[in-house]
Amino acid sequence: MSRKMWKPMAVIAVALVLLLAWEVVAYAQAPTGEGPFDTMAPSGEWMQLEEGEYDWYSFHFDYDSSDEAVHEPIEIRMFAEPYASATLTVRNQDQIEQWVRDGENLHFGCCTMVDRDRNDDGFADYAEWAGTLRESGTYYIVVEHAKDVAETSFYRFDISGENLSFPSEALASTEESAPAVTEAPAEAMAPVVLPELAGTAPDYALVPTGAWTELEADGSHWYVFDYDYDKDATHPVKIRLYNEPYEDVVLTVRNTEQADLWRRDGENKHFGCCSMVDVDKNNDGLIDYSEWEGSMRNSGRYYIVVESAEGVKTPAYYRFTLTGDNLSFPRLVEETAGIVAPIGEPKPAPEPVAMAEPVMEALEPAGLMGTGPDFAMQPTLAWTQLEKGQQHWYKFTYDDDDDNARPVTIHMFADPKDATILTVRNGDQAETWRQDGENLHFGCCTPAKGPTGDEEGDEKIDAKDLAYAQWSANLTESGEYFIVIEHDKDVNEPGFYRFEVSGDGVAF
Repeated sequence: MSRKMWKPMAVIAVALVLLLAWEVVAYAQAPTGEGPFDTMAPSGEWMQLEEGEYDWYSFHFDYDSSDEAVHEPIEIRMFAEPYASATLTVRNQDQIEQWVRDGENLHFGCCTMVDRDRNDDGFADYAEWAGTLRESGTYYIVVEHAKDVAETSFYRFDISGENLSFPSEALASTEESAPAVTEAPAEAMAPVVLPELAGTAPDYALVPTGAWTELEADGSHWYVFDYDYDKDATHPVKIRLYNEPYEDVVLTVRNTEQADLWRRDGENKHFGCCSMVDVDKNNDGLIDYSEWEGSMRNSGRYYIVVESAEGVKTPAYYRFTLTGDNLSFPRLVEETAGIVAPIGEPKPAPEPVAMAEPVMEALEPAGLMGTGPDFAMQPTLAWTQLEKGQQHWYKFTYDDDDDNARPVTIHMFADPKDATILTVRNGDQAETWRQDGENLHFGCCTPAKGPTGDEEGDEKIDAKDLAYAQWSANLTESGEYFIVIEHDKDVNEPGFYRFEVSGDGVAF
């Protein structure tokens, strides 16, 4: 990537005039991110930085001074490959003016490294900044190549919060770019309209691009990817779907056998389906996105099908992201159309492969989701909010096999630690709950035990000092099982939790 590196301008007066007027200038070309007068809108896409380069972004914040206003912090989460190859700072208008005058790089916020040990590699998983702004105005984000890193950097970042807008989006050309907000009106999406055969069947499946795409009423679009199973892979396959209107699109995941079944008799079988998630990013009570996540156990070709919801009579618009380890995509037949060959050699995904990351905001299941075994949710690894008196139901299936070497194990993280209780239930116990509300279970997460301290020189670790609770068992019967998270009746504040389920024979 070739990018100009801005320096302090010699003619200060001219620079300041440009600075004050930049928002009303009509650019002939799309913003390039070369400086504060040519900022980009955050897209969430992977970007490339060479040594000595930096990219400029901007956003506008509208401060609500009313007494009833609840000010949630603005959050930025940045992912970089290599992990410490880029730095991100946040700047206000005064700091930009000082940069123009004398080149001084002042900022009021900086992303700091966070290591969640999701992969136990000792490296930071992402960098994060959060802050509550108190003044309306335009703010700037600068991503710089780290000075002590000699190789090319790849980065992406997400920004979330209330009352945000992106003035540089209005200056962009009609070239496709990912919207910075999830609720983009249809007329602003510049959606892709697919050619005649593209996406109509598994043999004409598309490669995912992340672009907004138009879906006709009663229509469906097929996408394809290849997966290479590796027991040591640390990031599961994850799909996040954005659509407008939010209820008009359904996304499912299918294997080769299910695609063949569709070819033979048109039967729509799948093993995964995106579930709606409302993270209250805009407090409108509507779904913000849908999500599916799974750790697949077989290498092979898989399909994603996006369909118009039953009964929908008008076009819908959608985009989705696909992340995870060991993904690749079949070779293209026609680059412009994005159609893949029915048979083709796998082609590695562009580097770097996007990695699944933790959800930034605490989720609150919408409507009936999680209220009982008939509305049980799929575990997502996301932090989830649980109010006093509530319980959330999750479901997984277990296939008993003599070759299952690893027991089913659950690790639960909670804040406060004692705010939530996790129990495991079988189908009979779920039926008992349906009939009379009795909370029977056969397993319960308990605080994890540390080293015993029996060895000379060991320090004994109290269970209360450990960060999670766990349950582990070897199940002996195939079938459906349920995980129930309950708010502890002795705790008066909301609880926040997330949990992980692993083991041979487990599926969702």
